[in-house]
Amino acid sequence: MAGAVGQMSMRLQRKTGAPVRCIIAGGDAALLADKLQGSAAISDIVVMEDLVLRGLLVIGRETLKGRGTR
Repeated sequence: MAGAVGQMSMRLQRKTGAPVRCIIAGGDAALLADKLQGSAAISDIVVMEDLVLRGLLVIGRETLKGRGTR
């Protein structure tokens, strides 16, 4: 997995010419982040343990806003 992320990051960096920020979520996110440290193409690695819950919160807020409820 780390190899695939590293390769895609290098491709993205070549295409855009910009540093790549990698946001990782999931059960092995910390392990994957450790493996990606030192990758030439990745400028920043962010591990977000609660990414799915944050997304559900946004969806819930948008749903309530559409109903006129706070």
